[in-house]
Amino acid sequence: MIRHSLPAGSRAAGEPPFWRTGEVIRWQERAPDWRPGRPWSVTPVRVVRDDPAGLVVWLAPGTPRVVPLLPGGGDPRSLPLPELFRSPREATRVRWRGPGVLIHAPSGMPWSVWLFWSEAGEFSGWYVNLEEAHRRDADSTWTCDHELDVWIEPDGVAHLKDEIELAAAVDAGRFTTEEAEVLRSRAVDAQEAYAARHWAFDAEWTTWRPDPEWTVPSL
Repeated sequence: MIRHSLPAGSRAAGEPPFWRTGEVIRWQERAPDWRPGRPWSVTPVRVVRDDPAGLVVWLAPGTPRVVPLLPGGGDPRSLPLPELFRSPREATRVRWRGPGVLIHAPSGMPWSVWLFWSEAGEFSGWYVNLEEAHRRDADSTWTCDHELDVWIEPDGVAHLKDEIELAAAVDAGRFTTEEAEVLRSRAVDAQEAYAARHWAFDAEWTTWRPDPEWTVPSL
């Protein structure tokens, strides 16, 4: 569903060479209808693990980012739905607010898994972000968000998220009706991966903690 070219020399995730633990890379994301000159999201993250199975990274609290926001810095989700995917964006520097997040990008899978914790350090749940299977270049991993998401509670109860936003994206021409159906089926696939205890949902990750010597990456 990516309708634009990725950087020359990019390769599929899961193929060597792999990044080293502790290395800082960039998590980059473009919209399906991205065109040169339009802003996209760039977030520096630190590698936890990288191998043929997939990539695991740490998004530290306070990490500087560049994200597409409304002119002046407004949140696009404050717009009425009919305008959500039709309004202009500009690249804006922000910082990640709240606790850090552990992110898994399984090789070849059309989703990533974000593990969230509360301010008190209690595990909050898994956020499954439907997106393009990752590709990478020398220092970045690239994807494309697909709007629909799944939230899985610590007890395993799953909730589909952003169905209304997906419908608005279809109305705006970002996805076709057929593509939206594919995305809904992928949400089911992700829930089945959780039920099958795919490695990205392994309980051991819920108690993982970052190296205390890791600093907040710069952008």
